[in-house]
Amino acid sequence: MLRSLFGISRKFDTARTITTNDLRYARVYISALNCQDEKGLMKGLKSAAGYLRHQLGQAIDLRYTPELQFIMDDSIAHGAHILDLLNHVKPANPANADIVLPEDQE
Repeated sequence: MLRSLFGISRKFDTARTITTNDLRYARVYISALNCQDEKGLMKGLKSAAGYLRHQLGQAIDLRYTPELQFIMDDSIAHGAHILDLLNHVKPANPANADIVLPEDQE
């Protein structure tokens, strides 16, 4: 439905959602790996915000339905990058196993 109405053609995940104490506003952090058109995705979500708010209001019983604000979250991509860096770290040289560093001495 979102694809046909608002031009959202990429799959995305909700990384986290933070609401204000009075539940009037919600920041929805979106993660889309390998998305070439992040601006297009965010534009589509912004245009769909009213529709999504309406659907949310029908699904939950609150005094106020939160106004949705979408924010791109790159924490999953950043974590994947860190994991890739860790996977490419060279293993320790066994010849240096007997070296004692000053901070390790008692």
